[in-house]
Amino acid sequence: MLGASLIERTTNLRLKARGLNELSTTEITQIIDRLTGELKPHTASQIMAHKVRFQQDKGIDISTIIKESTAEFEQLWAVMHTRLRLVSGKDFIALLSTYFQKRHGMSVTLNMLLDQITPMEIDSDLKEIIGELDKFCNG
Repeated sequence: MLGASLIERTTNLRLKARGLNELSTTEITQIIDRLTGELKPHTASQIMAHKVRFQQDKGIDISTIIKESTAEFEQLWAVMHTRLRLVSGKDFIALLSTYFQKRHGMSVTLNMLLDQITPMEIDSDLKEIIGELDKFCNG
C-alpha cells in the first residue's frame, strides 16, 4: 500500500498548501531511499530472526538459513516498492514526518497518506478482505 507515488502526492500536497515548492519524483525517491536505509539493519535482523526460528526446527543449519535469507532480503531491498513492504510502516512514517518537520516545518501523518490513497494502491488481498467483511456485515 505504501508507495513512492502516494508519498509524493501527499507530501507535495502539504508543501503546496504551505506555499512551498513541490519536490520532484527524484527528490522524493532519494528521501525514501535515505529514510528506509536508516531502517535497514533493524528490518534485516527482524526478518533473519523470523526465518531462523521458522527453519531451524526443520534441521537446517543456521548459517545456511542466514546466507539464503540475506541474499533474498538484499534482492527484495533493491526494489523500492518491495523495500517499502519490508520496513515497519509505523517507523517509516515517523521518520518521514520528522524529516519534513525539520526541513519544511510540516508533518506527514498516516491519516494524510490514507486520504490520498487511490483504489489502485490498495493490495488485492486487502480488497478481498474488505469485500468479505462487507458481505458479512450486509449479508
